Amino acid sequence: MDSDKARLLLIEEIDVLCELDHPNAIRLEEIYESDSIIYLVQELCHGGELFDGLDIQEDYHYSENEARELVKQILSAVSYLHCQSIVHRDMKLENFLFTTKDYKSSTLKMIDFELSKHFKKKVHWP
Repeated sequence: MDSDKARLLLIEEIDVLCELDHPNAIRLEEIYESDSIIYLVQELCHGGELFDGLDIQEDYHYSENEARELVKQILSAVSYLHCQSIVHRDMKLENFLFTTKDYKSSTLKMIDFELSKHFKKKVHWP
């Protein structure tokens, strides 16, 4: 690690990843550490980014049914994170991967929890 701050950010990301147990969030499989490097082994997703999947669509858009299924998976992951008092803070198409190359039947996985933070739940609305 280049600095203590970078190491603390990585530790926070690892803490978040260790808490995740949802079908639409990437799973952390193992952590290996050497004197200078920390390796995070995550589940393998062969299908590529949601952004790239959009690029190969006819007319560069998903059908209404496809979009509904994708948004359902995205919102399921976001809802799960918020119930765990975690906010992702970097939501974009590039941070969702398809588990397989057959995107029509593939599951989406939320990735890149580098900017994620824990938050305190508010009991009452303002």
